[in-house]
Formats: sequence, C-alpha cells, structure tokens
Amino acid sequence: MIENNGFGTARNVRIESAQPKIIENEKGLAINFSLIGSNLNGQPRQLGLTNIDFGNIAPKSSAIGQWWFTSDLLGHFISYETKLTHLDSRGNPELSLVSGVTLHELIRSVRVYGSEDGMDDFLVNEVQDSKETPDAIFLSSGGVLDVWPVSGMSTVGSISAPDYEIDLIVTPFHAGWNYGKISDPGNGNFKVVSVTVKIVR
Repeated sequence: MIENNGFGTARNVRIESAQPKIIENEKGLAINFSLIGSNLNGQPRQLGLTNIDFGNIAPKSSAIGQWWFTSDLLGHFISYETKLTHLDSRGNPELSLVSGVTLHELIRSVRVYGSEDGMDDFLVNEVQDSKETPDAIFLSSGGVLDVWPVSGMSTVGSISAPDYEIDLIVTPFHAGWNYGKISDPGNGNFKVVSVTVKIVR
C-alpha cells in the first residue's frame, strides 16, 4: 500500500523489488515459487515482480498492489527489501519526497464494513509478541484500526441437516474489532455461505 499524504499528485510511482530467493536450506530440498496472481487497486493486473509501475496516485489517497505466491514447501520470509521512487513535478526521480518504507506482518486480507471501496484492507500482526495474533487493521483509505483478542469463543450445537447451522458465541474483550481463532466445528467438510450476527447485551 502506497499512501500519498501530500496535496499534489504523485506521478509515475514505481516499486523496485527483487524476486524471492532462498538463503537457507539446511536439508538441501528442491523448492519452487510460483506467482499465481496479482491485482492493482482491487482489479486483476499482471504487476510482475520487479520495477512495478503504480502510475499516478492522487493527493490524499492510496494505491494498493497485491500478489499471491505458492510454494511447494513450507518456509519463512525472514527479510524483505524494496525501493520506492517517483518523479517530481519536473520529472526528476532524485528529488522525490518519499518519507519511508515500512513492513507489516500480514495475517490476511479483509474487507472492513463501512469502508467499502472495492479494495482489500489488511489485518496485521503489528506488535511482535509470543502470541503472534493480529492487533491492527490497515485500511485501504489509509486509516488504522485497533484489534483486540476476544475474551472467549465457543460453539453451540452441531452442523447437521436440514439447516446446517451452528451458533458461534464470541465474548469481545473490547468494543470495536476483536480477533479469535477456533477449531472448525465442521472438520473441513462444509463451507461458510452466510453469517447472521446477533448482539446480546
């Protein structure tokens, strides 16, 4: 996500990035990465991996690029480096006003209610601790929301015919966005098609 916090258009914005590479492979296993898709501002687009053009970004707005990778073995990204450039009003890339690049650990892309703009928002683990649970949502519009760990979660009943419904009871820790994780009550045999929320005070 690239934010233009200024009052002028950021022109010809480009990210220069290297392809993933393996720097440690203790067992010497063969491993391959595959780029299976990408989009720009919520629309499918072949962004590539190096010298990625974001075009012009209007004042006080953001541009979002997303990539999806697969790998035939599990592993970890332990570092990431990128360079962001754009041209100033006279076409000079050396005088751009890029304030910095920050890396956030993504848990998953989400869509936040009330800020629907056709682009994903980002649930991230911002505070590094032993729990490794998400604690912030970065909005595509540029805002940041706090996320709290739920106080408790449980299910009531079982998934069965004819309605294939189950009750999930969530006790929030704090007003606002809360995060919780629970074992799949359907053991992977069912797909969630709808959620009905009932607030009990």
